[in-house]
Amino acid sequence: MTAIEVSANRDFRVIGLVSSGHFFSHFYFLVLPPLFPLLKEEFGVSYASLGLLLTAASLATGVFQTPVGFLVDRIGARWILLGGLLLHSLAITAIGFTSSYWAILILFMVAGFANTVYHPADYAILNARVSRNRLGRAFSIHTFSGNIAWAIAPAAMVGLTALWDWRSAVIFVGLIGVATAVVLALNGSDISDRGGAEPTAQKKADVAIGGRPPLGGIQLLMSPPILMAFLFFLFIAMGTGAIRVFSVAALVAIYDTPLAAANGVLTGFLAGASA
Repeated sequence: MTAIEVSANRDFRVIGLVSSGHFFSHFYFLVLPPLFPLLKEEFGVSYASLGLLLTAASLATGVFQTPVGFLVDRIGARWILLGGLLLHSLAITAIGFTSSYWAILILFMVAGFANTVYHPADYAILNARVSRNRLGRAFSIHTFSGNIAWAIAPAAMVGLTALWDWRSAVIFVGLIGVATAVVLALNGSDISDRGGAEPTAQKKADVAIGGRPPLGGIQLLMSPPILMAFLFFLFIAMGTGAIRVFSVAALVAIYDTPLAAANGVLTGFLAGASA
């Protein structure tokens, strides 16, 4: 096997491992929304109360996302990614054992906190371990893994619920995440951002541009490119988030659409979005 083949195999192994964790970041966000009509009846709560679950998770992610990014820079990405994926998976698994709406709310907040690890850790690992000439493909595959998770989640949750029940379905997908965390731990050297494919890449990135030192910390976060990117993703999230979370509930409540058919509509939308 040539050096080029070895490098390619290593790169795509890293991409596969990192993207598998990112898959669950998105999948777990849509574990419950496809089942909202069932949860509304079981817990006797409103759709607004069910929406609060996602609000709590999103707030936890938003508050802790930036601090976790700084923590990744300080101590490295591997253990943060492993801990986050394991905590996320266990929180989702625990939802299947609860009988209280408020317990689910707390667990969703824990899941939201755990969700903060993926993007800062994943991109740190990809930048450190993947050859520069494959970084574009690495980022594309990483993004696709999240989008396809959104497309798979509605059909998977409805199918598993029909096969067993919603609690068993949630426990099952939670345990798959735990198993994935174990696989990542067994391949720990491939998900370390300390050293990697091109040791000089970071040094090249740190070289001053135009004679000016690179921005860091709060200055970097408040820079125009970062703020523009923030606004871009903010409006994308506002435009598509409601469809992901409440389209199934709306179709069932307003048009009396069967649950499986309503989730089929959502799956089609999300599959198209991931294409």
